Amino acid sequence: IIGHSTDIQVDKKSGEIRVEGVISGSGPDAAEVVATSKNGFAWQSSIGAAVEKSEYLEAGAKITVNGRTHSGPLQVVRACTLREISFVAVGADAATSAAIAASQSAGGGKGSRMDTFDQWLAASGFDAAALTESQRTALQAAYDAQRLPARGNEHGTPATAAEVAAIVAKYDGTAAVQAAAQSAHAIGGTARQVELAALLASRGTGSPNFIGGTGRARGGDDGGTEFLEAALLVKAGHERLAENVLGGRTLEMSKRLHAMSMVDLCKESLRLSGRTAPHGRSEMLQAALSTTAMPVALGNVMNKIAEATYKLAPATWRSWCAVRSAANFHDHKGLRPSFAFGLEELAPGGDVAHGSVGEEVYTWAVDTYAKQIAIDRRDLINDDASVLADLIPSLAKAAGRSLSNLIFRTLLANAGNHFAAGNANYASGGGSALGTTALAAAVQKLRRQVDDDGNNLDLMPGVLLVPPELEVTARGLLQSAEIARSTASDGLLPTGNTFQNLAKLEVESRLSNSTFTGYSTTAWYLFASPLDVPMIVGFLDGNEIPTVTTFGFDADPNKLAMTWRIHFDYGAALADPRAGVLSTGA
Repeated sequence: IIGHSTDIQVDKKSGEIRVEGVISGSGPDAAEVVATSKNGFAWQSSIGAAVEKSEYLEAGAKITVNGRTHSGPLQVVRACTLREISFVAVGADAATSAAIAASQSAGGGKGSRMDTFDQWLAASGFDAAALTESQRTALQAAYDAQRLPARGNEHGTPATAAEVAAIVAKYDGTAAVQAAAQSAHAIGGTARQVELAALLASRGTGSPNFIGGTGRARGGDDGGTEFLEAALLVKAGHERLAENVLGGRTLEMSKRLHAMSMVDLCKESLRLSGRTAPHGRSEMLQAALSTTAMPVALGNVMNKIAEATYKLAPATWRSWCAVRSAANFHDHKGLRPSFAFGLEELAPGGDVAHGSVGEEVYTWAVDTYAKQIAIDRRDLINDDASVLADLIPSLAKAAGRSLSNLIFRTLLANAGNHFAAGNANYASGGGSALGTTALAAAVQKLRRQVDDDGNNLDLMPGVLLVPPELEVTARGLLQSAEIARSTASDGLLPTGNTFQNLAKLEVESRLSNSTFTGYSTTAWYLFASPLDVPMIVGFLDGNEIPTVTTFGFDADPNKLAMTWRIHFDYGAALADPRAGVLSTGA
């Protein structure tokens, strides 16, 4: 306790909260605030409020609050009750301030810290008007770092002069880097904190986000959540993924968090958000998983794991299906054009001859597929890492499987006799069994396809799609160096495999799965390339990755649990019958 408030004013026009009070505390905290303020240190502030009414913003959605635009997922507080105000060395909002009346006589005195950034610039020999934007940003980082109170060995061993010199040299030794590194060193920063200050100054990215040093994280849902994300990814067994998406330096800087339990990480998230952790474990989890930092970090981590898992999942359809983007859930039309005549020599006078276009329309649409699962607080308290390591990858794999299921159910259903003798894309009977003769016939059917006006479509074999029962035969046809003939009427036996590398082989178990209508252990397909559109696979707004949404403990009053929902918007339809051949094999 430092003191108590005597007057609180909320300025709705400026969005500011102004509080006046007296230093009524008698402990060391109150004494420290008074003493450092007399020396010219400018404290910042942080508020604690009880949320009365909030609104959840979905991932990807945008909202404007207090003149600033934010992107979901996040909670927007619409009504709250002010509970406390804290003095902090570095506030989450750099615009806050906490001034002590006793400091006014000491402000600007000899040997005191500069009260403003411009005063600090002048005292350091910089011309504020001549600075570029990047220089000013870097120097602002140094100024902010200098305002942090020194804590010495309380949070680690301060960097030595030699370590500081090596760090400065590592980042090219510019004036901004030197100023930032020296400022961090002057307040007792560790080598890691000095390097972070130098790194940020070299990039012009503003003041550092200390996670275990002398200050609280600035912007708990910015840099702070990246450290949480790195720790959560490592905890889930995805250290390589953490390095790829967050960077090696963030991974290195977050090492202190890697061994923490889920409960400890929740506590750390409260600190990064500028909040004091409640004493009870349940209350602390409730607070951490209802505020911004931890749910945002968990949501980001879950989406990163889901995306990586989904991309690694088998998807044989990508070799021969055309991918399209849908703007909505209505039916979309695809056109199979037929162009009459070819190009003609330009006649004298420059008049271009007209051709005609016939159309055959096919329709396709996307729909939403979703699943959700909740994990109660007992699993979090028990530090059950399988929540991260197994849960979301399982959901992502399920999303990929459901998409593949739809595609192959659509293919096997053969709606509208898509594959039929009348379309010159179908073969049946004993002669259609996969082998040299049947494959040669399928290749011929594909290459001889023409449009409605008899123009050749110039289709080429792209993918041979077979069930597992035909994999060995298919590999032998496409990959063997030679295929021997048993007889030859002319007595000549040419060597070499005429089908070698003819097409890419895809083996799909769904083709012979008895739970799929139309399944077969003998049927096989020869497709042209996706550019020839044998089949359409569509995604809403072109989003080919399932979306994971995280709901904190405050999302559902009937559940004391974290909930994850995965949803995916997609659809599939057979497109151009001329771009594929079905052989039943029996």
